[in-house]
Amino acid sequence: TAKVVNKLYEELVNLSKALELYLKCFIESTYETLKDNGGYKTIDIFSYMEKAITFNYTNTYEKFYSNKSAFHIHGSINNEIVLGVNPDKADNLEGLDTTFLCFKKYFQRTLFETDTEYLRWMTETVLAKTPYRLFTMGHSLDVTDKDIIAELFQNANEIIVMYHNLDA
Repeated sequence: TAKVVNKLYEELVNLSKALELYLKCFIESTYETLKDNGGYKTIDIFSYMEKAITFNYTNTYEKFYSNKSAFHIHGSINNEIVLGVNPDKADNLEGLDTTFLCFKKYFQRTLFETDTEYLRWMTETVLAKTPYRLFTMGHSLDVTDKDIIAELFQNANEIIVMYHNLDA
């Protein structure tokens, strides 16, 4: 079992590196072209936001909004990329099975330290009950991100959901 898990994890790492290369070559490389040609449109309200939390691996927010920093919960193309699966009953303390732990997103966020700054902000702001307005746009609705999204939604004073149109 250990050999199979190690091989599968090695393939996950290879997939992560391939995704990183793809995003650098085909997505990030187009930003300057878009800027030069006026081929993108910014959303004014983002320019005024203090913090951004993104599940996106690219630096889209930083590139288009004055190099403001964002918390890259799932890593970024400049760091490690988190690719994983949902927590399941094997993650419960009763009968804990760590065989496939390396494939869990929550484990990878900790391993790659992609959530360190976010957790510090979370403690200082969200859990300290400092009022904040939450804007959401294009966020993940997958259960693997439920812990983060639920906490943000639960503690926000106001939630504004941004969308392209009613069909979206």
